[in-house]
Amino acid sequence: MKTKHLLFLISFFIFTGICAQQIPQTFQGKTHMLSEKEMQQLKSIKQRFSQTAPPSGSVRSIAEFERSEGVIVTYTSSYWGGGGFGLPLNVIAEMSEDAIVYTVVKNQSVQNTVTNLYNSNGVTLSNVVFVKAPSDSYWSRDYSPWFIANNNEVAIVDFPYNRPRPNDNNMPVVFGQKLNLDVYGMNLTSTGGNYMSDGMGAAASCDLVYSENSSLSHAQVKSLVSDYLGVTNYHVVSDPLGAYIKHIDCWGKFLDVDKILITKVPQSDPKYSDFEAMANYWANQQSSYGNNYQVYRVYSPNGQPYTNSLILNDKVLVPIVSGTGSSHNQAALNVYQAAMPGYEVIGFHQLSSEPWQKTDALHCRTHEVPDRKMLYIKHTPTQGTVSGSSVNISANVVSYAGNNINQVKLFYKKNNGSYTSTTLTIGSGNNYSTTLNLSTGDNVSYYIKATDATGKVETHPFIGASDPHKFTIGRSGEANMKLQAEVDLDVFPNPTSDLMTITIANFDDLSGSVKLKNINGVVVLSENIDAEGGWFMKKFNVSHLASGLYILTVEVNDELISKKVLIK
Repeated sequence: MKTKHLLFLISFFIFTGICAQQIPQTFQGKTHMLSEKEMQQLKSIKQRFSQTAPPSGSVRSIAEFERSEGVIVTYTSSYWGGGGFGLPLNVIAEMSEDAIVYTVVKNQSVQNTVTNLYNSNGVTLSNVVFVKAPSDSYWSRDYSPWFIANNNEVAIVDFPYNRPRPNDNNMPVVFGQKLNLDVYGMNLTSTGGNYMSDGMGAAASCDLVYSENSSLSHAQVKSLVSDYLGVTNYHVVSDPLGAYIKHIDCWGKFLDVDKILITKVPQSDPKYSDFEAMANYWANQQSSYGNNYQVYRVYSPNGQPYTNSLILNDKVLVPIVSGTGSSHNQAALNVYQAAMPGYEVIGFHQLSSEPWQKTDALHCRTHEVPDRKMLYIKHTPTQGTVSGSSVNISANVVSYAGNNINQVKLFYKKNNGSYTSTTLTIGSGNNYSTTLNLSTGDNVSYYIKATDATGKVETHPFIGASDPHKFTIGRSGEANMKLQAEVDLDVFPNPTSDLMTITIANFDDLSGSVKLKNINGVVVLSENIDAEGGWFMKKFNVSHLASGLYILTVEVNDELISKKVLIK
């Protein structure tokens, strides 16, 4: 264990501008806000935190949407006079079906109480592991370990938790001991609700991380997350919600490496322009795959905390509301399903005693634990339009358990045909590759499947055939440049948010099709065109499409021209 036994006095900021209008007075004892007792003890409580040197070698922050072995929940016995998980027990029962529920309890007596609760509410006890440790609150997201892969082994990064809750702050060390993982102490005051990672070197937080570490320059903050978390592309953004908490999970969520969910509010909301600016920011940022982010929007006109969900393997657990605003629940679930085909999207109502709030919901009260024996596939997908008939597909595959890799296969299909497979051959290190020989106009869907010596299977993308990577074989670069120069394809307005007009000119006896594809090659709009004299014009309604970058293609007699379209 790499932790040192040092004690640091941590100073915290008391947030200003908090009022009863933001959070009902009756709920203030059950929010992330400091209690009256904590405010009184703010200067006297000493947090247990040990700074260490950063991990050496290869480091990457593990994403929530990667393979998990379990999830952390905390049962508090006497939190400001209350107690419990803050979660409906049907949520825990759902998680326990196919993941370990690491349940933090104070002692054996509390464990007995929780065991009875679990028995009475359908929780799979064989998938429950109790962790005996004192706690101060049930906000597992905020104080639980940040998990990294260090030289292909799962490890933990500890940090000073930004609340004067010493038992909560010690939880990364507790889990380091419980899971037998190395713990690295990063001296950066933070909170898990204000951090999300894509697993490939990109991460995001609200600028709370700057204000709470005012003794550090912005460059120093980014240097710390690079050294300890392997984050080389750190998006530190303003908080469009404008609430006291400034946690990014209250309004945004990485759904995959190149997919992000952003809250949408009515135009009458005073923060409307801030949310739209945030959606536009992400639509113009490059993901770790090299394409611009696909931005999905979830409508929350009454502060519904739809983004505060948990991705647990192939399930997405989404907080939904009762009463006012419940009419938007199904639309929110539909957005998740559209963004994450193949996943099981499940909505959960709140407890009446511990309601979901716009600053505190399901994500805040849970934290995933990555699979310590993960079969990791690192792959940058081929996307968009590719020139040339030979396409190389490569991946780096490694077992975190140290098992041998038995097989790596590529499953692909052309033009909506059936999937066929080919084996990727190993080269140097853990690199595997194969070459596909294709033809101009081929629309290709594919995923990678790896198997280790124990029979463990993993796919890339995670969900496999339900949401494969996609690309199209276009004309050769020289021929396509000539065609682009000859044909006049125009889209206006561009960017657009509702209607767009497409015009095509200088094509003799124009016939074929016009298609609008998202960045993964999925066709979201298609229209056959047939016009004499080489002229075509039509208006299309795109208001139903998610914000982001799209590719407009015109295909005529195996000839292809394209143009980028930005939908706001």
